[in-house]
Order: sequence, then C-alpha cells, then structure tokens
Amino acid sequence: MNTFTKTVLLLTGLFFTVATAFGKATPEKRASAMTDWMKDDLKLSAEQVGAVHVINQRYADLHENISLSNQTKEDKIRAWDITRKDKKKELRKVLTPEQYNDYVEVEEAMRQKLKEQEREERQAAQDQK
Repeated sequence: MNTFTKTVLLLTGLFFTVATAFGKATPEKRASAMTDWMKDDLKLSAEQVGAVHVINQRYADLHENISLSNQTKEDKIRAWDITRKDKKKELRKVLTPEQYNDYVEVEEAMRQKLKEQEREERQAAQDQK
C-alpha cells in the first residue's frame, strides 16, 4: 500500500474516531477511542496497548481540565499545544519508528482538517451576518 493510500485510510479512521468519540464524551471514552484506533490502525502489540492507553488517558484528562478552566482561548490553545507535544514525546518511547511516523502523519493531517473546518464554520457564521 502506498503512503498516500495509507494516509487516507488512517486519516479516515482517526476522523471517524474523533467525530464519534470526542464530541461530548468523557475523557475516559476519548482515551479508549483513541487507544482503539491506534491499536487497530498502528497495529499495536498487547504491551503497547496498555502503555498507550495510560498515555491517552493522562492527556485526555489534561485536555479536559484545560477545556474546563477559566483560561482565555489563546491560553488554552497554548496549553493544548504543550500537552500535544509532551504526549508525542511519550508516545515516541512506546511506538516503533514506523508506528510513530504514521501517528504523526495522521495527527498533522487531522489538525489541518480541523483547522479547515473551523475556518469554514467561521466563514459561514460571518456570511450569515
């Protein structure tokens, strides 16, 4: 399977996971959904699944706390970026180089897709004014 096809499949899987699990789900459900996606799409070993779930749970809890905080939107975005980078560092220690590269590739594509959706939503809101 070529890189483009693999990326599209991974992105589709991640997008579905995010769309269904991240809406108003609890941090536990988000962590489990992310772990399930990673287990299936990155072909995690049983040992990796346990370690990845602990990491996903820790960062789902952190993101929830940031979301519920009284910080400004800009401060929340900065905090999310820091935690995202920290999570990637932890995952790098658990995943194989190929798994990690696939994860980073899909994560970046997903971030771009979400930014695009946000821009479209802002534009649609401005068009309605």
